[in-house]
Amino acid sequence: MVTTADNWLRTTADAPLRTDVAVGFGAGLLWNGEPSMFLANRLDTTVELYRKGRANAVLVTGNKRQLGR
Repeated sequence: MVTTADNWLRTTADAPLRTDVAVGFGAGLLWNGEPSMFLANRLDTTVELYRKGRANAVLVTGNKRQLGR
């Protein structure tokens, strides 16, 4: 596991060369169900790590917000 508090991982190049799982943390959806800018960026980055062979699997989390409420 890689964790950081002082030095943020800013690009996929900053990530470890290889890991078992890349975690994409959830963020809000827009009113129409589309990913927010934050969620889209997180998903794109997680997919990039997977496609570049930097992660064997992807785990995407959600948030507590419910649509339609």
